[in-house]
Amino acid sequence: LWFVGSRIVFPFVLFLIIAFIPYKSKIILIHGTESRKYYETLRREFYEKSYSEVESGNSEQAIKSSLLAIEYCKLIPDTEGVSYQSSLNLLGYNYYMNNDNLKADSVLNKVLKLSNTSFFGKTEYYEQAIYYLGLNFSKRGYYKKSDSLLLISLKNERQQIVKSYIYEKLGYNSNQKGYYQKADSLYNLSIQIFEKSEDRDVNSYINTLRERASNDVDMSKFAIADSIYQSALKLSISEYGISSLEVADVYDDLSSLNYVLSNYDKAKDFTTKSLNINARLFGKEDYHYFYPLLQLTSIKMAMSDYDNAETTLLNTKSIIDDKYDINSHLATLTYDMLFELYKDFSNYDKAELYADKSLNARIYGEGKYSLKTAKSLDNRAYVYYCKNDFILSDSLYTKACLIKQIYHDQDNLNYITSLNGLALVYSATNRLDTAGIYFEHSRKTLENSIGKQHPEYAIIISNIGYLRLKQKEFVKAEQCFNEALLINKKLFGTIHLNIAENLLGLASLNEIKGENTTAKNNYTEALTIYKKLFKFKHPKCIMIESKLNVLK
Repeated sequence: LWFVGSRIVFPFVLFLIIAFIPYKSKIILIHGTESRKYYETLRREFYEKSYSEVESGNSEQAIKSSLLAIEYCKLIPDTEGVSYQSSLNLLGYNYYMNNDNLKADSVLNKVLKLSNTSFFGKTEYYEQAIYYLGLNFSKRGYYKKSDSLLLISLKNERQQIVKSYIYEKLGYNSNQKGYYQKADSLYNLSIQIFEKSEDRDVNSYINTLRERASNDVDMSKFAIADSIYQSALKLSISEYGISSLEVADVYDDLSSLNYVLSNYDKAKDFTTKSLNINARLFGKEDYHYFYPLLQLTSIKMAMSDYDNAETTLLNTKSIIDDKYDINSHLATLTYDMLFELYKDFSNYDKAELYADKSLNARIYGEGKYSLKTAKSLDNRAYVYYCKNDFILSDSLYTKACLIKQIYHDQDNLNYITSLNGLALVYSATNRLDTAGIYFEHSRKTLENSIGKQHPEYAIIISNIGYLRLKQKEFVKAEQCFNEALLINKKLFGTIHLNIAENLLGLASLNEIKGENTTAKNNYTEALTIYKKLFKFKHPKCIMIESKLNVLK
């Protein structure tokens, strides 16, 4: 047995094993190659699906497809190579389009790190990641960082059409920093390239025209802005049809222009057209529909038409909470409007709730020092001012001013909002001289930019009236209240919240002067307006009724 086993069986088994090894190796090699091809096919399929989804505006589904593409990349060797970098880049862009800005920043920086350490060296996706990071920093409000990255992209870019996109975004950054002339030049460079290009992207060209017009609005060149918007509208209709999303977007722009000009009826008409188009295209629970819906509600609130405003906003918020990210741009826009609504209702607890939600969402999405975060700080500061917590209000307004100084000079309208709030706090805490300086700077800036016949200008004048009242300069106070009242009546008619506020200023003045009959008339007229505007008993009604009882 030992002889047979050692001399015959064992050598035969050994022979079979040695003979099978090359065959087995070939099976493994074939299996590995086929698997790699299979996974690469799946990766490419989800990559292309993600790209088409983000192009069609479905950024949330695009993110899911990108994540699947990356998972298949991990099953392929060389996971630091071109396929992996391209999939990461697309994921970063999808996060950017979905306003997940911090996630976009993290993913795109990973691409840069991989490119710097990879065996393959810096690929085209490195340059693309630089560009996307520039876009992402711009959206987060870090315009200087965005500029530095976009200028690198501009230097390395060979295609003229891509350069036009970069000029457009540099123009946007300059606009947001308050450098409107520079923005105008950059937009014009972008437009010139588009107009010379034979293979121009018409949609991008239209968007650049819209950005240019928006910059003209900021420079108070309203007639030029209207003309450019009309050109964009005609081009959109000819390219995409009267009922297209592109046309609806231009209607939104025209609505915003007329809103700034206090042409609320025109603004309402344009927004209604946009709303109807979006309802037909996407239904009434899609984010495309909510933007014009919120704009329409905002216009109605500006006209002191509060019917159904609370119901509309709370229903919108409920749908957003169920279907969308609570930190998204749409969510923060809804929170801001709920803040404005409850501020007008003098319900400061609810106003504070939504100011907090907006602030937290913007810190999460854009960081602590973005311009939009500063806007949320303004809202939070105003609530504390109304609750007589002047220390906290002072701190938040000051912080908002410091953030805005990073991006704007002191003549920018965005900066003026915070400065006016700070002046209110200074006036309330008897730092009257400094308050007067801030109010006067705000007044001059508004007069030079949007003119006197504007509700924002009337608000500043009314604030100066209250300051003069505290300084016992009664003649100047009366002039201010009457000027604000005249502006608001010209803009809104006789029934409006701002008019009621002006009448309360005059009532306080006349009460201090001992002219009780005139004061009673002012209070009564203001009370009538509040009762007509609000279906519930507004807190100001209780205050006015108390004043009227004293004056009897």
